[in-house]
Amino acid sequence: MKTSCSFDLPDFADYPEFHRFIAAWESWRGLRKVPRRSDVRLEQIQSGLPNTAIFDMCSHTDIRCRYVGSAFTDIYGHDYTGKNYLELTEPHDREARSARMFSVVEQPCIGAWAVTANAPEDNELTTVGISVPIRSDDQTEPSQVMQVMKVFTPVPNLLFEKHEGEVMVHFASSFIPIDVGFGIPELP
Repeated sequence: MKTSCSFDLPDFADYPEFHRFIAAWESWRGLRKVPRRSDVRLEQIQSGLPNTAIFDMCSHTDIRCRYVGSAFTDIYGHDYTGKNYLELTEPHDREARSARMFSVVEQPCIGAWAVTANAPEDNELTTVGISVPIRSDDQTEPSQVMQVMKVFTPVPNLLFEKHEGEVMVHFASSFIPIDVGFGIPELP
């Protein structure tokens, strides 16, 4: 398997592990627009699984956490498997998060994103990631977004916002869609 991808990544996301992740995704999709679930070979991204999450894109108001790697659990102190990801998002960011994530599966495209979460006045990146689309094998199941992240600076738990007793997952301050041959989505 090749270890670099054929897409230009923004500088903030230009890391070897992301190139390997996208190269694996490219091998899964072959000549199709998007790979199917049965095409996914997790052994190709095994070393990145702790930093990987998979979301079932049920509706624009219901994005289910299908798989949450141990790095996410370590950061947030919870296993969010089965939860609606949007309920773990600050209410004022939910619509934008849904639009970004659905752009990945609907366009389709790759999403590169970055989080600056330490403090409002601090522009230092704490986490960056790549999101890719996965189609279901049959039309009765939702498409998925698979993402992998790289954490630069762990964020102290006291900086996490809470809403209705749940720790909120930080919203990416940057999101750049990457054309995989079908254009770039328009985002709000």
